[in-house]
Amino acid sequence: MALPGRRALVVALVVALVASTAGAQVFSTVTGRPDVEAFAPDSRLAPGEETTLDVLLVNRGEVLDGGRPDLETLVRTARVTTVRVGAGDAPVEVLTGETPVGTVPPGVSGPVPVRVRVAENATPGTYELRVRLSYEYVERVQYNDEGRERRFTEAETDRTSVAVRVERRPRFELVGVDSDVAVGEAGPVRVTLRNVGAPARDATVALRSADAEVGFGGGTAVAESFVGDWPAGEARTVAVRARVADDALVREYALSARVAYRTTDGRSLTSGAVAVGLRPAVGPALAVVVEEASLPAGREGVVRGRVENRGDAVARDVTLRLAADSERVTLVETAYPLGDVPPGGSVPFAAAVDVASDADPGPRRLAATVERRTDDDGRRAEAADLRVRVVDTPEPFAADALDARVVVGGDARLRVRLTNAGDGAVRDVRARIEPTEPFESEDPAAFVPALAPGASANLSFHLSASDEAVPGTNAVELRVAYEDADGDDRTAGPLFVPVDVVPEPAGSALLPAVVALAALVAFGGWYWRRR
Repeated sequence: MALPGRRALVVALVVALVASTAGAQVFSTVTGRPDVEAFAPDSRLAPGEETTLDVLLVNRGEVLDGGRPDLETLVRTARVTTVRVGAGDAPVEVLTGETPVGTVPPGVSGPVPVRVRVAENATPGTYELRVRLSYEYVERVQYNDEGRERRFTEAETDRTSVAVRVERRPRFELVGVDSDVAVGEAGPVRVTLRNVGAPARDATVALRSADAEVGFGGGTAVAESFVGDWPAGEARTVAVRARVADDALVREYALSARVAYRTTDGRSLTSGAVAVGLRPAVGPALAVVVEEASLPAGREGVVRGRVENRGDAVARDVTLRLAADSERVTLVETAYPLGDVPPGGSVPFAAAVDVASDADPGPRRLAATVERRTDDDGRRAEAADLRVRVVDTPEPFAADALDARVVVGGDARLRVRLTNAGDGAVRDVRARIEPTEPFESEDPAAFVPALAPGASANLSFHLSASDEAVPGTNAVELRVAYEDADGDDRTAGPLFVPVDVVPEPAGSALLPAVVALAALVAFGGWYWRRR
């Protein structure tokens, strides 16, 4: 009775196995791998040059077991790719390290820029640069009809090479720079280059400024000069006009020179950049120094000073221009030509200034402009402020009354002591009183040939007082014209001389009547005797 039970168990197991087998999924497999190589489409190099070599990557990946097209592309694609180029036996220095590239699908990718420097003494010929390619890729993919996938990844490092050719080409070196252009000015810059490579044809030298403070011609950053055919070993000098900004510092400014040319086989090429340094000169640096700046009110004063050249070059055709900012201060002349001022030298100036008599004492400003001729025969001006001071004018004379008494209705001699109160001798002293009511004068002037400082002279003037004069003390104005120690005509005054007006003495009014009566009596006596 147990047999049927075993059979049932076996049948059940068989059925279960068949059912399990019927439910299993069938997978397909795609396998392949990338095949990456490198090459440089323009691999020509020249001795001594530093340039960028563009390296292209060519992936000729292969499929070993085919299947879905997208999976075939997947197994041929390099991922997480890096490239490192080495010099190998080539006379070059590779300046670019390992470069990440990322995904490299089948076909051509790139370029990968690789900076190289060729040795100065490199022998022309063909060389191989070593290239190491590191990447990951999907080596195998299993998939089924329900979209399920299994991917198997591998890492790979391939080594290949890139062929380069070192050619003999024109190559240029800096011989020297000659320039006197100064800060804030324009002038010629001469750059000399030597061709240390192969001959060049139809050469043009382009100078480029890397700083905004230095420009060429009309303010451009590039200046070009045609040279023509340039044999090997010969030097050529190109001259361009450069301008340095007014606020530029005195330092080395970076220029670069490139030469565009045709090779002997007709190719048009451009050389690498040749570094050129330009250091502008300090040039003339003018400063105005004031030595005397006290201006007396009501008189003509003098501002004395000098214009100094604190720079490294001659300041040519210098002119000092002055202007006053006050209506009470007037410049006799506004322009003072000073000529050339050598480095470290100075030229004096003396500016005559008239100051109004009602000008208040205190500081004043004179606007100064110093002009000079530039190297390109233009004019350059620099502004400065001169500080001067208006001061009270001390009276150059003192007047003291010696005899200053006049009777009402009478005449007198006004005697005055005039003293030179200044620091210098004076000549041709002409003193004059200017009487006003109740005074008059028929002789108001006096003359003194000369007065030394501190010396005095006694002067005498006629003075009369009218009958309507009121007794008391009045003042008479005294003005003085003279010639100072510099030979300039000056005036002083008014000086005020006190004059006492006194009344007539008592009884002086009866004197004329008494005289008349006495005359009448005398006449009567004479007439009586004649009878």
